[in-house]
Amino acid sequence: MNTIKAENARLVHSPWQTVHDFARFGQGAANIGFFTTGSNPPHTAVARGAVIVDGEVKTWWDPSHFWHALMKDKDGRLEVLRNNPPMGWWRSHTLRDKIDWLCNAGPIVLWGGEVGVLDADKFPGVNPGGRRNRIAYGVNRAGDTLYAHYQPNATGEEMGVALRNVGAHNGILGDGGSSAQLKEPDGSFKGTARLIPNAVVWTPSEPPRGEPNWNLLRGQELNEFKVAPNFWLHEFVCSRTDTVKIHPELIRRLQIIRDHFGVPCIITSGYRSPEHNRAIGGVPGGTHEQGLAADIQLLGVTPEGVANFAEDVFADGGLGRYETHTHVDVRGRKARWDSR
Repeated sequence: MNTIKAENARLVHSPWQTVHDFARFGQGAANIGFFTTGSNPPHTAVARGAVIVDGEVKTWWDPSHFWHALMKDKDGRLEVLRNNPPMGWWRSHTLRDKIDWLCNAGPIVLWGGEVGVLDADKFPGVNPGGRRNRIAYGVNRAGDTLYAHYQPNATGEEMGVALRNVGAHNGILGDGGSSAQLKEPDGSFKGTARLIPNAVVWTPSEPPRGEPNWNLLRGQELNEFKVAPNFWLHEFVCSRTDTVKIHPELIRRLQIIRDHFGVPCIITSGYRSPEHNRAIGGVPGGTHEQGLAADIQLLGVTPEGVANFAEDVFADGGLGRYETHTHVDVRGRKARWDSR
């Protein structure tokens, strides 16, 4: 099943996480948005367009690039917005009060039940005529149901056809390529585990309005507790099995790195269950499988800068230099490698 019918959908903004992590906020999740620069490593990414979450404008996105969007107003109506509103719209209190959540996305691929790619030229690099893994979103004519569709090796027009076939009336292209990700309620996963800044998440029922609803939901998670001032246990959970094993000394040293740079430290891979480790071709019984290792990225810091500082922190452990991240572990002996 590559399409989700999500009546109770919400936009969750919490950069940078994988769709697996976002899905912890509800039953399932899919990413949305495009980037003006490369997002691997993620700190080089600049999202194209503005995002409003629960009425709050996320100003670190550049609103001048906003073209089309998927929105939900406070009355619960879902809508695909077509064309760029007047510049300065994000300062409008009227619009902000009307919107429950809104996010930019790519070209429209379905409008009024008709398939067609609109304004593709305004999204350089998206190449809706090319084939790649894609995510698309659609709403029905009544505006009360959202559809999220994932399809590998698809064109933008084919995504419009797929949305129409499941009942959508208007539809919009989300991200594509290695960023296209979908996690369904049954736990099955489509796409890669690339880090993304925001996702559309669906839940069995809406949390109460006017409360910190996603914080409430997160508090119900089994592994939702801090293991250090800036780290939560769920950040180290195996994405395939939802199990976790982590050595306290690894946490202590990661906190040292986080304190030094003073920016978020993203765990791109923590514990790997034996099943997961085999599936990705990892070393049997390796440090990730033992809960001794983490692959990390720090926002605004190059992997080289992270690795250079980590040399002393993990003097008696493992340190691997990669193009997009840094591997660190507490194996108890010095080990170094460079895979860039």
